[in-house]
Amino acid sequence: MNARLDGEPCGEPLDAEGNHAAHCGTGPLPTFRHNEIADIYADILEEVWALARREVFVPEFSAETEAWLDVWGYGIPELRDVLLDITVRHPRAGRYQPTAARVMGHAAAQAEKDKEEKYPAAGGRAVWAVAHETWGRLGSHAEEFLVTCAAVAARRAYRRGRAAGNCLRRWRAQLDAALHRGIAAQLVAARHGLPGRQRQRTAPADRAELEGRCPLWGGHV
Repeated sequence: MNARLDGEPCGEPLDAEGNHAAHCGTGPLPTFRHNEIADIYADILEEVWALARREVFVPEFSAETEAWLDVWGYGIPELRDVLLDITVRHPRAGRYQPTAARVMGHAAAQAEKDKEEKYPAAGGRAVWAVAHETWGRLGSHAEEFLVTCAAVAARRAYRRGRAAGNCLRRWRAQLDAALHRGIAAQLVAARHGLPGRQRQRTAPADRAELEGRCPLWGGHV
């Protein structure tokens, strides 16, 4: 069992297949797994010469609650303003069954829909929902993002008379490794419990005003 935000075990019994441990949101390990995956997406953006920022407060989506998105990429023609919100979903979770047993990628597709409903387009900006399933499948938006970045990398390599290399395969391997390291850590920790609290993000009072004056994107974050 993992620990709830108050430090107590979540209380769910272990199951033989480890399904609850793989998607339980309590304790620190889901956050660590998520952050490692987000860091890789930021690295991919920088590899194709885009500028990348992590943990971005976005005023356009903060009408009701503070909107913190995982990765912001900008600075190249193909990716002028990309806001990535990353999530990992478990196909065996009750909310995705029985459809996920019949439809490949259902959990990732539902995750994309959830994110788009949570952050509808506003102020000329839109969220790019990046969904991973715990067994490795990527959602359509994640696939589109990786293919776009691979095309940028190939174009830049061609201009310099170099072979493009298979960066797409390398990126997929990095993302899979991060995902499965995180899941393995959760399964191991579930045997005895792992206390910890998820970090709560709060923007300083002047954060929105400061980023509203940011010169990098026409006055936006």
